[in-house]
Amino acid sequence: MEATNELALFAELGAAFAGFIAIFLIFARREGRFSPADSLRIESIILASFSAVFYSLIPLVLARAGLTGGSLWRVASAVALASGFVQGGVVARKQIALSSEERAAVGAGHSLITWGLFALAAALFSLNAFRPAAAAWPYLASLVCILAIAAMNFVTIAFQRLL
Repeated sequence: MEATNELALFAELGAAFAGFIAIFLIFARREGRFSPADSLRIESIILASFSAVFYSLIPLVLARAGLTGGSLWRVASAVALASGFVQGGVVARKQIALSSEERAAVGAGHSLITWGLFALAAALFSLNAFRPAAAAWPYLASLVCILAIAAMNFVTIAFQRLL
């Protein structure tokens, strides 16, 4: 199967982000409760991290089940797309539930970049899921977008806590 090394790398990066945020939460929690904006960012990091791990493992499992080529990437993309929309709905509902002050604390630019990366990942997964010539590159590019969401949220919350 092509892209095995890349998928393993993305799974490791997702697991590393999850581990970093777990350690960060232990130390940052000593200061008290997190603001709703920080809670949303933390949830985004956790969801994106575990999604990267899960989505990286899907093609490997499908390859073991005998799928190859375009079929493998089409099925993996369809599963990731469906799962991603469920997760996106959960985060969107939580973000909509924030008060206007809390939404302002998240930041319009931050939200725009996060949802833009989410939309790009969904578009790339869709490109694979709904076309006959599915390939590894859109799937891997989607994983990069998902990891970028985790990284951006991690950097934002880390700098806010440190500065």
